[in-house]
Amino acid sequence: MRREFSEWVFLKSVLEQGAAIQQDYAAGRYKCYEEYAARMDAAARERADELEAATQFDRWQPIASAPTDGTPVDLWVQPVGRSTGLRLADAVFQDGEWCIEDCGEFDPEIKLRRYRFQEWITHWRPIAGLGEAMN
Repeated sequence: MRREFSEWVFLKSVLEQGAAIQQDYAAGRYKCYEEYAARMDAAARERADELEAATQFDRWQPIASAPTDGTPVDLWVQPVGRSTGLRLADAVFQDGEWCIEDCGEFDPEIKLRRYRFQEWITHWRPIAGLGEAMN
């Protein structure tokens, strides 16, 4: 199960880590300013990687990179000539086309139906709570 990401908890931890490194510098634990600056830079890069991993699930990615193995994803549809798009939840790639859940409006036996406007699908993202990226 994915832990809930809190921006404030993350920011507090970053500030605490930076303060600890500054205290070490003030106490003379670094040979020179360059060593201190390198430690601060390394810490910032490490925390940026953590932030990227924690928020990866919410990023829209180009549709060409979407999984085609039947994994459910959210799709972003951008109709031609419109300024706003819409999200299609829980879509899967099946038989070469994107399909969305069918509520059984026409046939209760059909669980998925082909999305009519395939060419309008521009992006995808994982569904929160699914997959290893969520852990």
